[in-house]
Amino acid sequence: MDNDVSTILTTLRLEADEESSPVFYTLEDLYERKLWYQLTTTLDEEFYQSNNIIHGLKLRLFDRFITKFWDKLNRLKLVEFLLLSLSDDQDLTDDEALEILSSWKAKIKDAFTKESRRSGTSEDEEGVSNLEYVQSLIYIDSEIAKLKLGFEDQKEDAKTMIDEISEKLESLNSVDNKINASYYNTLGEYYKINKDYNDFYYTSLLYLACVDEDFKKEKIPSSVQEAFCFDLAVSALLGDKIYNFGELIMHEHLFEVFNSHKNLKWLYGLVQTISEGDLKAFESLIETNKGYITEQCPVLLENINFLHQKICIMALIELVFSRPSNETMLPFSEIISNISLLTTDDEVEYLVMKCLSLKLIKGSIDQVNSQVNVTWIQPRIMSKSQISKLQQKLKDWNVKIGELTTILDNAGKEIWV
Repeated sequence: MDNDVSTILTTLRLEADEESSPVFYTLEDLYERKLWYQLTTTLDEEFYQSNNIIHGLKLRLFDRFITKFWDKLNRLKLVEFLLLSLSDDQDLTDDEALEILSSWKAKIKDAFTKESRRSGTSEDEEGVSNLEYVQSLIYIDSEIAKLKLGFEDQKEDAKTMIDEISEKLESLNSVDNKINASYYNTLGEYYKINKDYNDFYYTSLLYLACVDEDFKKEKIPSSVQEAFCFDLAVSALLGDKIYNFGELIMHEHLFEVFNSHKNLKWLYGLVQTISEGDLKAFESLIETNKGYITEQCPVLLENINFLHQKICIMALIELVFSRPSNETMLPFSEIISNISLLTTDDEVEYLVMKCLSLKLIKGSIDQVNSQVNVTWIQPRIMSKSQISKLQQKLKDWNVKIGELTTILDNAGKEIWV
């Protein structure tokens, strides 16, 4: 047994709490027997995925222990341990983290080059070993790009790296889910910095799809989940091409996060009222939570006119959706009576044209008779209340089918005989 390693693990064990200290005996035993796979699994499941480790200990274990045998580890796991170590150390600055990641990227790349030369294969050739190296380098590049986005003078470099990562991912037949999550998270951060609400929203949904299980198992810290939900809701409200909120509203775990935090509950309520086109509930929420909004999210008040337009659009869609399918003609007067923010035919006409341009509906405007003919509504994920409305429409349709069957039966008795 390497005495140096034994001393390192003993020292780290003494720094750990009672609950996590036994794992160091296991690590020492597995290292002594050179059981690298089992050692990797133990590090992953019993140490790095644990939320009970003293802050800073993960990085110290990486620096003092894992660096002794890093070339024996799966490259993806190596990068994952490194990233978990860096995120766990609260005293580490972004500059220091960037320097560490860049240093390890160079080490992994150098090891990749040496192995390719030794095996006589090209770095571009496909293979299990090559794929492992390529993915680990993409993974670490993604995290480097995310850190660079935090520096004003390195944003362009970060964008270049993101574009390169995108090309590399498209060229691979299979990619580990953690890499996809890292890429979408970094890309989302880029869109957030540039206030591109539309792309941030859709990219964040892709990120959520990659880490959904981690959200449910609470592997992602509560504070990170809270910040993610806040940003997602704000982008849904302010995105000028986002009129389908079902992925956000109907997501079970997001619902739990929103409703378990008082400073998020009102935000979820705003998204829900806009989705349902409920103008009265929207205005009530704005007024009731003005203090929260002014303090936490003044950008919503700055864009209140846009939000009013957005809820008018959703109210119009809800109005069309609630009507029987055979009643496609909608008078301007009915629209004005149902949407209080609209007062003139010109405002109704502008709103309908906006819906048509966004491809939320299809149809035509009859200016002579002041009415709209809506023939199609964009498919969307519905809330439970919207599903109930659809259920009632199907019941009404079923009754009419029954009535039609009775009429045909009575009118055609002689023919049937």
